[in-house]
Amino acid sequence: MRTEFVFDNGLDAIEWLQAKGYTQNFDLNNDCIVLEGSKIYPTAFEIDHVFRFEDDSDPEEEEIIYGISSNTGDRGILVNAYGTYSDSLTDDMITKLKI
Repeated sequence: MRTEFVFDNGLDAIEWLQAKGYTQNFDLNNDCIVLEGSKIYPTAFEIDHVFRFEDDSDPEEEEIIYGISSNTGDRGILVNAYGTYSDSLTDDMITKLKI
């Protein structure tokens, strides 16, 4: 289940997620997310929360913040730029991260 809340900035969203138990920091790979060297593929995690921030005047400030739960019980945060600065992803990852 994906839910969206409104925050003024990414830091507020991250602090809210941390308070809700999303304490791990996920990294993005082209075909999975990574936690401490372990790869977690799209079938093994769910996106619980999505926060999207846009800044028309500065494309470097555009980001998406995800609150993610893995099938191993890890809950964490993934921060990714989008638009010009977004990472190259596989179709499975694009589908999973699409909001």
